[in-house]
Amino acid sequence: MFGCIHIPNFVCQAVLRLEPELRALAVVVVEGVPPFVHVMALNTKARKAGLFDGMTKTEAEGYKDV
Repeated sequence: MFGCIHIPNFVCQAVLRLEPELRALAVVVVEGVPPFVHVMALNTKARKAGLFDGMTKTEAEGYKDV
């Protein structure tokens, strides 16, 4: 018998658990090798600000004032 649990945005949740001072901010986690770095996980505040999975790091950096 096996069980499975789905944790949405697990990577982002793990970062926020380790860095609690970031919880009030829009947070994205990027991955890749330059110049192909893209957003792989983000929290709800970042989504509401207009960021999304797969956008490039350069595009995401345009949202700094969020």
